[in-house]
Amino acid sequence: MQSTIPCCLCTGDLLNAINRDFGSVADMQTKLSTASVGVQGSGWGWLGYSKAANRLQVVACPNQDPLEATTGDD
Repeated sequence: MQSTIPCCLCTGDLLNAINRDFGSVADMQTKLSTASVGVQGSGWGWLGYSKAANRLQVVACPNQDPLEATTGDD
C-alpha cells in the first residue's frame, strides 16, 4: 500500500518499513499522534525500531524519558 501523504523524509527503506509495519504513512502518523496525546503531563511519542520484534513501533514515554535507557557513558 502506498502512502497517501506526500512525505519528503520518508523514502526508500524507511518508507518501505512504515508501509510494512503500519500500512501507510497516514496510519503511522495516526498511531504516533494517538500515543503522544495519551501522555499525561509531559513526555514524548516515539517512532522507533525494535530489534526484538524486528519492526518499527510507536511508543510513548512519560517525563521526557528516552526511548531506550542509557548509562550516560556515551
